[in-house]
Amino acid sequence: MQKQATSSNIGEELSVGKKVLNQNEVEVGSTYSEVHVNKNSLVQSYMAKHLKDIIGNFFVLDNQERQEKPDFTNKNKINKSTIYYVKIISKKAEMPFGSTIEVKVKDTEPLFTKQEIESVTLGIQKPIVLAFDNLAYYHFNAGETLIAGSVRKVQVSVKEASER
Repeated sequence: MQKQATSSNIGEELSVGKKVLNQNEVEVGSTYSEVHVNKNSLVQSYMAKHLKDIIGNFFVLDNQERQEKPDFTNKNKINKSTIYYVKIISKKAEMPFGSTIEVKVKDTEPLFTKQEIESVTLGIQKPIVLAFDNLAYYHFNAGETLIAGSVRKVQVSVKEASER
């Protein structure tokens, strides 16, 4: 018999999940943001809890893009961010191996030069493995996005990263 999802038991499960995520983040090197239960979006909270299971911990850089957009509240302010296009390489992830996702990191400069990305694309340089800190999923209006607090290059091989 399935347990009915209520605000209290999903909240308990999410808080237990946070402890598990926090224990795992030291081991695997990727940090996911804490999941805050919102009674108006229980399904989204539950999905955010399982983000690590869906996309994994490590990613291979495919490309990056610098983005500049005017602030919605202050037209004189320009918000800058870097969008990383990365491939899912975890064999344990629920999304298909090799799927490309976008992760936005606000208020940062791109980590890599165009020449470094070209070298990887042409096979001159080994693939770059990345991990994101405070990775979180957001759904709004008709879209969704992954946002991270920061990004870092991880010194592991793609094969090793795919097993984690």
